[in-house]
Amino acid sequence: MIDNRLLEKAKKIALRLDYEYTKHNGKWLDQDAVDYYRERCKRLNVDGQNHGEFRKLRLEFQEEYGLTEAEATNILRGHNIADYLHRYHMIRDKIPLRDELKEVNNKDELIRIALSELTKEDKFKYKERRERIIPEEMY
Repeated sequence: MIDNRLLEKAKKIALRLDYEYTKHNGKWLDQDAVDYYRERCKRLNVDGQNHGEFRKLRLEFQEEYGLTEAEATNILRGHNIADYLHRYHMIRDKIPLRDELKEVNNKDELIRIALSELTKEDKFKYKERRERIIPEEMY
């Protein structure tokens, strides 16, 4: 038997996970993509300033993988790559953050149950609230 308080907490987490997953557009970021675009960036022989050929490459990378401008720029410059790879892996597989539900042993199962119980109305209300709080252009 699952505690209702924990299930409600899991539903909130599941809503966030589902929202981030559905908001993502483009391919999922992986090490091969990072290596490919970093190699192309190195061949440009630019100083990493966000103009000219670097900007074109950054925009292409950003659009293809659904990255923010900062994420694409940082990856091309070689900064925080492991963090970005981990973040998109967590979103793709709808894995909760380490600190979420830390009091639960079977966290993955609880999230799976919560995800299966989400309704379209739940998702719509969450999306509406998120986009009212954080406008789309801030992502």
